Amino acid sequence: MNNLVAFTLQMMDGDLQKISASLQGLSDELVWRRFRESTNSVGNLCLHLAGAEYQRVSSAIGGKELVRERTLEFTTEGGLSAAELLEKLRLVRTQSKEILAAVTDQELDQEIPMYFKPDDWQRMLQHSPNYSPDPTYKPQKTLFVLFGLANHYSYHTGQIVMLAKQFQQSNEQILQFKH
Repeated sequence: MNNLVAFTLQMMDGDLQKISASLQGLSDELVWRRFRESTNSVGNLCLHLAGAEYQRVSSAIGGKELVRERTLEFTTEGGLSAAELLEKLRLVRTQSKEILAAVTDQELDQEIPMYFKPDDWQRMLQHSPNYSPDPTYKPQKTLFVLFGLANHYSYHTGQIVMLAKQFQQSNEQILQFKH
């Protein structure tokens, strides 16, 4: 495996450990709680991370069929436990590692398209009218897609940790760090 790919996965595995630690301290009810209607729950963010990783690695890089329902990632209000959400994230990660282990240095430099389902794309256009009406995100080099995914994963991991801290009843640290 390419060193940059291995390092990217190592960073994302660290984020997955933070998500796991955050979920351990939340009841299934708190996993789906929103501070207000316009915000996401921890559960929504977990579904979104699983969907985004699947779309970028399994579908765009690995060539598997896109089975993501992006809109549902944000509108779902329950139905999965914290343990089931964590299992979903871990399953996608296992698939990602299998696919990325086979990617060559030449493939990392190739441009790949990333597709969205038309309904999801139309909803995204409502918030970002600069996108093309075609539900294909601008082709990007595979390595850039991976770096973007790691950045996206880290961003939402921070949100999950912050929400978990706000929900907990004590001042106990979720992670090994106080900040």
